[in-house]
Amino acid sequence: LPELFGSLEEIQAAREFTKNPRALRAIDRLEEVNRILEYYDLSEYVSYDLGMLSQYQYYTGIIFKAYTYGTGDYIVNGGRYDKLLVQFGKDAPAVGFGISVDDLMLALSRQKIDTQVRVVNTMILFEPESREQAIQLAKHFRDTSMPVQLQLKKADKTLEAYKAYAGRTTITNLLYLDEKGFSVKIVNLNLDRMDEIPLSEYLK
Repeated sequence: LPELFGSLEEIQAAREFTKNPRALRAIDRLEEVNRILEYYDLSEYVSYDLGMLSQYQYYTGIIFKAYTYGTGDYIVNGGRYDKLLVQFGKDAPAVGFGISVDDLMLALSRQKIDTQVRVVNTMILFEPESREQAIQLAKHFRDTSMPVQLQLKKADKTLEAYKAYAGRTTITNLLYLDEKGFSVKIVNLNLDRMDEIPLSEYLK
């Protein structure tokens, strides 16, 4: 396992070493993660390590670390945990991560990066079938320095439920992509108004 490190193609070699269904599903999952990273144009910055372990025993799936220039250690680490939150009263799976603020600030200083914080007031809500289009739409906004929140719509929750959630946060604009992903429903929560325009109008 420690030798299965590098690109996705390299860790796919693990298929030759096992017939264990759980292990094969884990590789399938990493392939899906890589496809999502490709939507973001980030896959070239990610490597895979099937020998990486964590000192924390509550992780039940993927674990990850993030590195940058200007510091010799990771600045982010985290992973998937399915049974941790139940210890605090909510039985729900989750993915979480921690940021080493000292190392992050050190890296920003050494790279001479000045950061500005902007409040997120736009949510892109999308159906599973329109994930790629939602990521493209988010990239469109982020390329213009506009922060947005991406949110996968759960099948058992209505659009009204997400509007109610947004109303309790800083979100003032909700952009919804249905399963076809051809158009964007724009909900202005301040004006209580909904419009719809083709996705192509944003991405042209």
